[in-house]
Amino acid sequence: HLLDSSFIARVFGFPVLSIALAMTIPFAEASKFINHTVSNIGVVKWAFTWTSILSYAIYLIHLTIFDQVRIYFPEQSLPMISIPLALSVTFFVSYLLYKGIEKPFMQMREKLAK
Repeated sequence: HLLDSSFIARVFGFPVLSIALAMTIPFAEASKFINHTVSNIGVVKWAFTWTSILSYAIYLIHLTIFDQVRIYFPEQSLPMISIPLALSVTFFVSYLLYKGIEKPFMQMREKLAK
């Protein structure tokens, strides 16, 4: 595949995907369905909240984890196993990074800023 872990995908594909997703934000913001119905579902609100809290740690670690999962579960294996596994490990490690590194440093910053 042309886009699988290639230079083209990492240099051009990811920014294009990011820009495309960013362009959907105004439409989602204006949607009554999203703002009033979906946002009142507890699990959805919880998932969005934690994803936003962990976003920096996810950004830092996701590519490494997905590459490691790809090594242990090559293309011939089922993506039904590798993708959920990579996402689960990414969120778990991101949570550890947030609790163990990011949050303590943010607390230290607040103490030093006083």
